[in-house]
Amino acid sequence: MMRNVTTDGRAMVSGERLFSLHDSCGLPLCMSLDRGLNESQMVVEWPSFIEAARRQGWLDQRTYRLIAEGLLEAGVDREYSENVLAHTRRYMVTNPMEIVQ
Repeated sequence: MMRNVTTDGRAMVSGERLFSLHDSCGLPLCMSLDRGLNESQMVVEWPSFIEAARRQGWLDQRTYRLIAEGLLEAGVDREYSENVLAHTRRYMVTNPMEIVQ
């Protein structure tokens, strides 16, 4: 996976790659999150996850539900999960999907 580093030195994982592993390869999101967030203290770049899902025709509600369920099933810290979900909602509202007709 492509990784950058956050200001506090934690590895950042490409959300686009994470979505691809789930959508194309069938890897459950909770497994990726368990290894990445719980074991390796990595940070997911969620906006690229959302945009990758949109490019595949996923509606935001489906993407949000996948992220919420993945965080819960991976046993990610509740406060961290709530923060991720709040940022996800904010991103989706401030960067709405383009509806193609």
